[in-house]
Amino acid sequence: MVKLEETPDGTVFIVEDDGPGIAPELRPRVFDLAQSSKRPASGLPRGYGLTLVRRVVDRLCGSVIIDDSPMGGARFTVTLPAPTRVEPHS
Repeated sequence: MVKLEETPDGTVFIVEDDGPGIAPELRPRVFDLAQSSKRPASGLPRGYGLTLVRRVVDRLCGSVIIDDSPMGGARFTVTLPAPTRVEPHS
């Protein structure tokens, strides 16, 4: 499931599934480069997607939280602050 919510403070994205989830002790490492629970496919490296998510969210001064989904798998909640509006000088 993917959910997008606009708030006065910013935007919240929630992505969750009904898979095996992510154990709490592994959550801090899932954003590390080349970390993956999947085996390499045809020798190609894995473990870049969540690293890129973390980098983009950090650059936008947001946050990513991993917890358990009510569906049984993992839930990722990305919160991005509202853009700051700059008023032109007159």
